[in-house]
Amino acid sequence: MDSKVSKSPITLIPFLSFDPELLEWLKIELPSRLGVEVSSGPLQSKPSFAFDRRRGQYFGDAILAFLREIHHSFGGTLLGLIDEDCFTDGLSFIFGQAALKGHQAFVSTKRLRQAFYNQPENMLLLRERLLKEAMHEIGHTWGLPHCPDPLCVMHFSQSLKDTDIKQAVYCRRSPGVY
Repeated sequence: MDSKVSKSPITLIPFLSFDPELLEWLKIELPSRLGVEVSSGPLQSKPSFAFDRRRGQYFGDAILAFLREIHHSFGGTLLGLIDEDCFTDGLSFIFGQAALKGHQAFVSTKRLRQAFYNQPENMLLLRERLLKEAMHEIGHTWGLPHCPDPLCVMHFSQSLKDTDIKQAVYCRRSPGVY
């Protein structure tokens, strides 16, 4: 990998039912963390094309394909934001997904919410989890692989516990970020 990652402006693409307050918070929080300009695009309808009725979940690859289709309208990197349960081939659920060294990624807040686990909602915890997963997926668009350090934001989250342990920072194993 190059010694310096290629960072481009990010456009947040919310899907219907994504919390507008979370969108605005992320638009403010991400620039200082990532060192890039962050804006938001228009609200998209729920991606019914990605819904798998048998599983009751949304297929992440289809969401990425949609973001790839609309990319020409925005340029830079697109980060989709959805509040639905998602999966991909080989994984029963995902918190997000990205095109490695591409320009499309998304994060799902469904399983980041305490309410999904029948616990009282905690907005501060949800924001922290969303930030970490957004930084993780954006890192993949920059070409960063998963990191073995459980504290690095690029560590793979097999469970919510992994997300809660990692920090919202790229470690020194993430070349070119600094």
